[in-house]
Amino acid sequence: MSHFQKVSIDELQTGMFVEAVVRQTGNLKITSQGTIKSESVVQWLKDKGILEVVVDTSKCIRQNNCYVANDKIEDTEPQTASNSPVDFKLEIKRASSLYKNAKNIQKRLFSAIDKGLEYNLNATQKIVSAVSDSLDRNSNALLCMTQMREKGSYLYEHSVNCGVLMAAFAKAMGFDAKLVQDLTFAGLLHDVGMVKIPSKILNKDGKLSAAEQKVVRQHVKVSVALLCPFKEVNETVLDTIRSHHERMDGSGYPLGLHGEKINLYSRMLAIVDAYDAMVSERAHKKPILAANALKLLLKYSESKYDRELVCKFIKCVGVYPIGSLVKLKSEKIAVITDLNSDMVFRPKVTAFYSTRSNHFLAKKYIDLGLHRSEEISEPTSARTYRIDYERFFVEQLQAV
Repeated sequence: MSHFQKVSIDELQTGMFVEAVVRQTGNLKITSQGTIKSESVVQWLKDKGILEVVVDTSKCIRQNNCYVANDKIEDTEPQTASNSPVDFKLEIKRASSLYKNAKNIQKRLFSAIDKGLEYNLNATQKIVSAVSDSLDRNSNALLCMTQMREKGSYLYEHSVNCGVLMAAFAKAMGFDAKLVQDLTFAGLLHDVGMVKIPSKILNKDGKLSAAEQKVVRQHVKVSVALLCPFKEVNETVLDTIRSHHERMDGSGYPLGLHGEKINLYSRMLAIVDAYDAMVSERAHKKPILAANALKLLLKYSESKYDRELVCKFIKCVGVYPIGSLVKLKSEKIAVITDLNSDMVFRPKVTAFYSTRSNHFLAKKYIDLGLHRSEEISEPTSARTYRIDYERFFVEQLQAV
């Protein structure tokens, strides 16, 4: 049987070994072969008009029919004692690498399930430990990464964000290490059943019909069914996932549970899930600002969410969440990089852009708790001012 297979650019994954280009709209000439090591390479090939390539399956990096390139979550900086927090500028480099690898792992997991291939949860388990370690070193770095959004990546990006946010939330609640890991795992896996929902429903541009909503609601049961066979998925993880769409007033699904009948961990995941969904862009909705999403959670906590837990979640991520952007009174744009627990409306920020002159500035760290002459005028987004936030993030925040 031949090792060579034709693969469309949309099916090309990290870990695959490209032998040649066989169909394209441009005139790009690739004179060497090699393994696709990152999603950015795939995107570059798409941008150059590559439509189809030949893959040598004998050289692809695989495990149980799942591509596993970059699955190894590695530490790239010296270990530091847990009681000695790592500087944000140092940890953000590790957090950035971890976040990208985690998204790749989840993308491959979801893709394998979607295609009916054999899959395991080994790589996802590695994410759990790496997330916990990063949050222990400096929680702000990885929380900052959850504000980075890649268009068209909602499903697996959402899974990683919910894993990170659940880990941070659980740590803020004072839970022990084992429970933190279980809840992180639940956050990462709670929506795996979504891959079995028809894409024409998931990607519908507009309001879903009652029949379509019924189909989408099946994803909870499907998620549990997909995860039950794995011994590493314990009852805490399954119970958390099983009830994360239940609501305090009984309006949720699948069982219509209400109040204290919904377990504590599911009530936490419901908040995390709703928050990240609100700040994400999807086919049928535009994202809203993180600070505004928290206000909506507070409003909905009058009926749908556990109000006490919503308040604890806001305290965990910040009234102006870590990684989100704000406009200062001085007309500069700044990113929230740390909180002041006793002054929730005056966090620590890094200013980097002038709205007066519409250009990047030399980054300036400002503790709003100390610099009373400066203050936040409103939350904002990179889109509002057409700021290439990712460029800033890579070139400025990660520069030591």
